[in-house]
Amino acid sequence: MRIQIIKYMIIILLVYGNTLTSYSQASETKRFDSTLIKNVLPNGLTYYIKHLPEAGNNITMQFFLNAGNRVETNEQPDVSHAIEHLAFRTTKNFPLGISNYSNLLKEAGMGGAGIDIQAFSGQRGTKYIFNTKPDSSGVDLGLLWFYDILGGLSLTDRDIDIERRTLIQEREGKMNMKARSKSNIDSKLSSKFFPCMNDLGESYIDQINNFDPDNLRKYYEDWYQPKNVAIAIIGNIPDVEGLQDKIMKRFSRFRNKKGAKNVPDCFSEYFSRPNQFEIIERKRDTTIHFANNNLEVKFFYRDSLIRSSKELQAAKRQVLWEMANEVLEDHLQPLTQSYSSNFKLGVRNTFKYERKPAATSISIEAEPKDLEYSITEVFSKINELQTYGLLPDKWEELKLNHLHNLEKANKIKKETPNLWIDDIERNFWQKEPLTPQKHSLLKAWMEQLELQDFNTFMDNYFGKVPRDIAIIKPEHSTWKVSEDDFRSLIHRNSVKPVLIEKTFTPEHLLSEKEVNKLKPKSISFLGENYKGSKEFLLQNGIRVVLLEDKNYKEKVSVWGFDSIGTANITNTNLYSVAKSPDIIKHAGIGNYNKFEVDRLLKSKNAEIQISPYIENKESGIKGQADLQNTELLFQMIYLYFTAPRKDKAAFKHWKRKELEIFLHPPSYSLHPKDFQNSIKNYFGKSKGDFWGGTYHFNGTREATYEGAFNAYQTIFSDFGNYTFIIRGGDEEALLPQIKKYLGNLNSQKVRTDKINHTVEKKEFPTGPQKVKLKPSEYYERDQVFYAINFTEKIESYDWKKHLMLKLLSALIWEMAMKFSSEEGIAAYYVYNGSEFDRNLSYFSAQLFFECFKDEVNVIQMASKELFKKIKEGNIKQGPFDKALNRIIRLYGKNGIKNDREKDLYDFFRHGITSGTSDEKEKFLHNLNKDDLHKFAKSFLREDHMFEFEM
Repeated sequence: MRIQIIKYMIIILLVYGNTLTSYSQASETKRFDSTLIKNVLPNGLTYYIKHLPEAGNNITMQFFLNAGNRVETNEQPDVSHAIEHLAFRTTKNFPLGISNYSNLLKEAGMGGAGIDIQAFSGQRGTKYIFNTKPDSSGVDLGLLWFYDILGGLSLTDRDIDIERRTLIQEREGKMNMKARSKSNIDSKLSSKFFPCMNDLGESYIDQINNFDPDNLRKYYEDWYQPKNVAIAIIGNIPDVEGLQDKIMKRFSRFRNKKGAKNVPDCFSEYFSRPNQFEIIERKRDTTIHFANNNLEVKFFYRDSLIRSSKELQAAKRQVLWEMANEVLEDHLQPLTQSYSSNFKLGVRNTFKYERKPAATSISIEAEPKDLEYSITEVFSKINELQTYGLLPDKWEELKLNHLHNLEKANKIKKETPNLWIDDIERNFWQKEPLTPQKHSLLKAWMEQLELQDFNTFMDNYFGKVPRDIAIIKPEHSTWKVSEDDFRSLIHRNSVKPVLIEKTFTPEHLLSEKEVNKLKPKSISFLGENYKGSKEFLLQNGIRVVLLEDKNYKEKVSVWGFDSIGTANITNTNLYSVAKSPDIIKHAGIGNYNKFEVDRLLKSKNAEIQISPYIENKESGIKGQADLQNTELLFQMIYLYFTAPRKDKAAFKHWKRKELEIFLHPPSYSLHPKDFQNSIKNYFGKSKGDFWGGTYHFNGTREATYEGAFNAYQTIFSDFGNYTFIIRGGDEEALLPQIKKYLGNLNSQKVRTDKINHTVEKKEFPTGPQKVKLKPSEYYERDQVFYAINFTEKIESYDWKKHLMLKLLSALIWEMAMKFSSEEGIAAYYVYNGSEFDRNLSYFSAQLFFECFKDEVNVIQMASKELFKKIKEGNIKQGPFDKALNRIIRLYGKNGIKNDREKDLYDFFRHGITSGTSDEKEKFLHNLNKDDLHKFAKSFLREDHMFEFEM
């Protein structure tokens, strides 16, 4: 009843709220690009409106606050971030939190928090996002939420205390092996080099746990002022004047606090600072069982001219700056493209990626004995670039790429709200002028830009010793250096005579003679097959399945597979077999190493991705290429099978690389990966199948050079049972390449005692079970992982049951997301998932939390109560509809998860059939709560339940 009353109150506010207060006409009105409106209300609040008819049924609404971490005092640690979270909790017009009004969001055609409602905070400010539809009440709902953000956040002690824990969970969840140490160092360095930045690193948890709630409220009172706020609404807006009227009526009522502070200009202060030199000690992270004894040096080239009030000047400078950074990174890259490279190198744009004052950051990490050599190499290479400039062929390539990007941006801007949002952000936060037809003007300017002008810019920018230098060394290290000696080393290598060093780039993978030797083999058409595919048979026994796809006209994907895997190899250790494709890929193919192959692909602008793989019960190769480079893709497939490189230096380099990835994974979070891998291993997944995490790292340590190469040759030497699914492209153009390259894959004789065709079957566990999983031996954590899995062994696959499982999993997540508000727990990381394991033949649904130790019992009881409600049929319509709509978006007729290539793989590899997209759409639309309740009763059984904790 309470929720219904609140809902009706909100509807009244949405409909009648605009008449509650009088307002004054805006003092400044401007139009850009004909229909981009910028308005500044008398109270200083800025709003932007851009009508984009081509944006379809979409409107993005964004609320910008021009105050972030940079205005926090020492007593306000990360409170801007906490307030960003608190906007989703109790507010004046949404006392249950905006995310919990699922019926209102559904009526507005929205997906809810994390989908259409998001927020981000950082150094410059905070941004709140509300994506809605034009033909709904969504715009009014978004304005009402923005109204609350500006002046209606409740900021109760209870909510603040929950968000303390949420902030800690969010940070700790991102802390991979080296991430905490890196984060602490970055925080310390930034506080020393850049104005308005506090050091929160090592004491973050203590500071978050102990700040006074009144200091957070004071930040809100001081900085959430209309003069610091902008609202942008971009998209298909049917009534622009009516929208302006709503904004002015609703937001003109706000008044700036008397004596309100002005946001400091931290960027200008940075550029006026003298040169900076700091040596920072890196404390040992005792939770990590690896010591990092390397030295790291960071060099900063400042660029104060990137900020300009002149129309288009800032945009031109930013393009030049990004091009210069791209050239520098490309020019330095060969220094680390060697298996004997003994240092790591990075180039970063602080302005674009870190929201700091504009600078190019160069970082070098090396052992103390190698540091001077590394610095000499880097600055000699920069000196080479300064002395000879960018060469004409490289310039033409660079210029063409950027002209293409500008032309593309200009074309899609009329239908892409986010490109307008980027311009608005720079205008509001950086005072960069809004320029009509910006991308067209930039394109015209770039067409006239000469190589000499660009080289002059490069020389002026990189021609001096970097202004700011930071050295990070391990605590207790005896390594010493003076600033004068260090700058002198850089200067000497920046001015000494240098010669152009040319890096070898192959012109081709196979010579013309080698290609001509490969005579096309015969191929037989077997007829049309599953889901409109065409099946062929090469004379060497390889089956080829072609799939025409209108969405794949400009690219081609290839997936070849066989049923031989690690389980079939009897006399080589598991990890040597499982990791062998990655080891071979790192070594290269044919006559060229990995780096030479990469340079060849880059020289041809070839967008090729390719990876051989070996799993427990399968091996194969996956590849994808742009249409123009399809033949190059087939050549690479041919060489991965017939000419893998054996290189001991590459093997050792691969091991070093894998250690670094384990310590600081670039694409996943280590700790949940370990938890999930342990659960899958419990149900029978082979340790050799895991990529990422402790299992994978241990595998890389145990893999041997000879064992890996021999296993690879053994598995990838018999093609008689191979199937290749080829998607996209044109059949007439593909068949000659198939006959030439796949047709010449001839099986080689291998010792039959190496392959065991009988694979041992393991007994599948039955529930209920409570399992304590062993954590990694390489690190310690205060946070706990807890999961409930319902897992059912199946005899045969049913695609309808699979979709029901996905729907059930989506509903579980919708209901679990309320734990934070209903149970008063942080629950920042709440995961759900459903899985069909093809090799082990089971369905699984999971609810998974990363939490504090004192929250485990609460989460455990709440989770069990959630499953009990579902089994009893206590399913509310709102969460059910949200879950169903999400699954329809993913798997319905136009679902982004529909994959005909994967369907063909299931059919030809496992004999599994699934419904058509039309059948799935119809099935999903006919589902109701009773259908899901019936399925849940049969699936959420005690003997299917497994609880895991790590």
